[in-house]
Amino acid sequence: MATIGKIRQRSGLVIGLIGIAMLGFIATDLLRNRLFTGGPTAPKGIGMVFGQEIDPQVFKDRYEEALKNQRMQSKGADISVDQQEQMSDQIWQQLTNELEINHEADLLGLTVTGEEIYDLCIGPNPDQLASQYLSDPKTHQIDRKNVKSFIENIQDMKPEQQEFWSSFETYLVTERIKNKYNTIVKAASYYTDLEMEDDYVGKNKTYSIKYVPLMYGSIEDSTVAVTDKDMKDYYDKHKEDYKQENTRTFEYVSFDDRPSAKDTAETLKSILALKEPFKNTKDDSSFVVMNGTGSFSNQYQPRGSFDDPKIEDSIFNYKKDSDFIGPYYKDSAYNLVKIIDHKEDSVYYFRASHILIKPTPGPDKKADSIDAYNKAQKLYEDAQKPGADFSKMAIENSQDEGSAMKGGDLGWFKDGAMVKPFMDVVRTGEKGHVYIVSSQFGTHVIKITGDKTNKLVKVGMLIKPVMVGAETNDKAYGLALAFRTKAHDINSYDETAKAMHLTKRLLEKIKPNQHSIGGLIHPRELIRWAFKDDTKEGSISDPMRITDRYVVAKMVKVLPEGYASFDDVKADLKKLVQLEKKKQMLADKLKAAYDKSKSLDDIAKDVKSTVNNADGIVFENPNVQNLANEPALVGAVAGSKANVVSQPVKGQSGVFVFEITNINTIKPPTNYDRDRVEMMRRNGGTLTGMADEALRKLADIKDFRYLYY
Repeated sequence: MATIGKIRQRSGLVIGLIGIAMLGFIATDLLRNRLFTGGPTAPKGIGMVFGQEIDPQVFKDRYEEALKNQRMQSKGADISVDQQEQMSDQIWQQLTNELEINHEADLLGLTVTGEEIYDLCIGPNPDQLASQYLSDPKTHQIDRKNVKSFIENIQDMKPEQQEFWSSFETYLVTERIKNKYNTIVKAASYYTDLEMEDDYVGKNKTYSIKYVPLMYGSIEDSTVAVTDKDMKDYYDKHKEDYKQENTRTFEYVSFDDRPSAKDTAETLKSILALKEPFKNTKDDSSFVVMNGTGSFSNQYQPRGSFDDPKIEDSIFNYKKDSDFIGPYYKDSAYNLVKIIDHKEDSVYYFRASHILIKPTPGPDKKADSIDAYNKAQKLYEDAQKPGADFSKMAIENSQDEGSAMKGGDLGWFKDGAMVKPFMDVVRTGEKGHVYIVSSQFGTHVIKITGDKTNKLVKVGMLIKPVMVGAETNDKAYGLALAFRTKAHDINSYDETAKAMHLTKRLLEKIKPNQHSIGGLIHPRELIRWAFKDDTKEGSISDPMRITDRYVVAKMVKVLPEGYASFDDVKADLKKLVQLEKKKQMLADKLKAAYDKSKSLDDIAKDVKSTVNNADGIVFENPNVQNLANEPALVGAVAGSKANVVSQPVKGQSGVFVFEITNINTIKPPTNYDRDRVEMMRRNGGTLTGMADEALRKLADIKDFRYLYY
């Protein structure tokens, strides 16, 4: 029954982990803001996949469950906005992928049977999560009899256990469908003997050529006339290249709303007023949580547990319990640390820095080790000289990359955490002294940087962020409101910004679900404004508070999903049309010379160019000696005969005529069985990725999250 007991005990945690693995997510201010409250322009769904709406309620339910379990796993610690946004994007990707796969599974008739679920739980090769959460905590093995009994009697189990199984079963079905679909896709990666031969030849057959180039840079742009008709013709012909996403371009001015010196002084005063009550309280945990931010840990902490070395030194050098450290200012907050209790650990903790010199790999391991020791010995001697900078020596010489960048510092570590020869030295060494010792990793030059200690402390850390006071906030908002009152259209916006000496910042092609934009932290409210139906070009926003400032924005350009207009891309079109005209001009020039003579020397002389050589050309590699990336030229070479001058080839950097002077022919293998298996294995992942990309395109995914939060 140990397995069932474990399920009862951990069902809440497991549901959270499975929820995250499947679809659960934490989104920015999801419930506090406007998610699931909709609005006059909000569609019914939060998105669409294959024309099927995604119910916002699904997001809400999964959000609440995931949030609950995320906080449980983090022991009540706050979940940052950045974490929320990152998880939101990850789970959106997972959710849409699942809906895509389910759509294809329905078309292909893919299902998962009850027998398969049993097999994934108690079969010879159980699912990884099944092995982790259905195993006996004592034996670490799945008790198949108990798990089978649990599944068969799930209707009689407690609600939380039924909830666990429902989530877990959904996870298993989803993963099984994905595996079946990917197996079908990978099965398409069979290669015939002809395809294998083409692949082999493309990688191994080499060509040497002579060629005459005419480079595009030889024609000045100013000499190539381009008309509107030329550009419009090019635009119509290449319209698919000008598909655009739904984006906005806007400007904003900002008014700082950061804590003033008075706000900082008020916060310091308030935390000092809490010092005596904090000292006298019998319930440190509740006091810390109710009077500050952050969480309370009831654990005893060893050396190395605190971020700031100076604060940690103060904490461990206290005089008596109930002493206080601080208040001190850190990360925009005042911190007050109360020493609650202390005790001694059964093991000691040490601090040291080291320089590691590894043996150079070679046939004579003993000689290599001696050489490494000799190098370390020299460093050991230098480190003991007056004024020696051990940190600098470690950065320049240590081959332990992780600690070298920190000047060799290994921080505090528990007895036994390092290899035995290293530990033997630090156990008996003295602070400030340098030692040398060899281990299986090489030779270490060690400097003891802390006195060994087994002291553990329990602390309460009261954190008071410095907040913007009402007076400061009113001043910033007043300036923003005064600006907005005068800035009622495009012209007055620009004029008022100039008069108030404000800097306008331009943000171009912002997407609806972006979480960060230049110069602003957590700008979701601003982005929501930009994508409202009633926000038109020239619209001016009301003042919005974005983290530490008020912002007033002006909409510059609304670019809806579809094709960019001809006028919007006209500047880019001019350069492209000029390039096309250059290609044709140079191709005509080479063709005229080619028609006169089939000799490269004569052609080069006629067009005032030179004959160049390139060796080692292979079809699989688009790079050409001295020309870099020229796929069109490489393709033309691979499809031509030797000793025949080609027609002009329009390439990336110029137009070319060439002649193959040598072909290194190779004899293909007679049997491709081994290579075929390897290619199928190697390309299997690529094929599933290509299938995912194609499926995502067909799914025509619409993401309306920006309308909700």
